[in-house]
Amino acid sequence: MAVLSLLRRLSSRCLKLGPGIQPVIVSFSSHSFPRTRIPSNLVDTSGISAMVLYCIYGHSEFRNSYVFASLPKRRWFSSSVAAVLTVPKTSDGMTVDAIVDKRWPILDENECDWRSHAAAIALSVQLIKKRLQWKKMIIRLEHLSVALNKPDLWDDSTYASQVSREHGMLMAKMREVNGFEQELLELIDLIRLAREENDAELESESMRALLKMRRHSKEKELEALLAGENDSCSCYIEVCSDILQKPLVLSILCG
Repeated sequence: MAVLSLLRRLSSRCLKLGPGIQPVIVSFSSHSFPRTRIPSNLVDTSGISAMVLYCIYGHSEFRNSYVFASLPKRRWFSSSVAAVLTVPKTSDGMTVDAIVDKRWPILDENECDWRSHAAAIALSVQLIKKRLQWKKMIIRLEHLSVALNKPDLWDDSTYASQVSREHGMLMAKMREVNGFEQELLELIDLIRLAREENDAELESESMRALLKMRRHSKEKELEALLAGENDSCSCYIEVCSDILQKPLVLSILCG
């Protein structure tokens, strides 16, 4: 009963932290306490989850209990970070960078050429990563992961909350880009399969999906450009100078 009371107090504390924050779900048996399970991705999704862990784990009575003492203290993020850092590939090992290196001509959107669509999307992915400063994001993610794996992280709950929140936000951004990249490569595999199997319907559906991705990629480029230090800007000027239509973004950003 004492534990139930503690969890209720902690849940109330969580709910006061801000709208949308949900208390962590715990489960235990009345016959053999404690038997508590904390989701493995608790601090690996968003700032909200980080705040939940902060208000639970930051409470000394709960942190020092057998419940948290029995949880793994290290390498909570290894598998998820590795997944984010893995470069997506087609079934034959082709990456987005490899597609760009092939320099397939980029034709008008109305042309039913999957290579043209794929090349345009691949260039967009490269540009998005450049605007997001992808290499710096990887280095920062690795540093944050090291910090999160330290067993004494939650000795300073304020710092731990900041680190886990930033880690979650960074992971979310990188997963979104990787997901877009993976979708492109999967569609390329589908088109190849459709042609091998003479499946006109599958090929047509995959082509439509590629065209939709190509159009959507322009929106993602703009989102990436106006993120971070340019977040307060409302517009930009873009000039396409070469045959690959690779954009050259001028340093004219409207505030």
